[in-house]
Amino acid sequence: MAITGGMGSAGSTAPPLPIGWFLIVLGSVFVLVGEALAVCTILAGRYLQTHRAWLFCMIVAAANCLAMPMGTVLCVFAFIVLLKPEVKQLFAQQEIY
Repeated sequence: MAITGGMGSAGSTAPPLPIGWFLIVLGSVFVLVGEALAVCTILAGRYLQTHRAWLFCMIVAAANCLAMPMGTVLCVFAFIVLLKPEVKQLFAQQEIY
């Protein structure tokens, strides 16, 4: 139908303008949330290197669960590692200084 020109002919109407603006805003929000999560993930990686901000690393790992399937797998392994007693000791030692 698209080849013959049946779609988009004079009889069809475009969607209302507010719907277009709603989709633009929705897409922009998704992009901004994704960029914020990316920045938080990079920051959590830096904190993991220096053994600081254990709770922040746990929260970012949980937030990355939404990025299926790799984020979920990495989240589970991050929880397994970060919940070990020796890892908690490393983070606790760094918080003292």
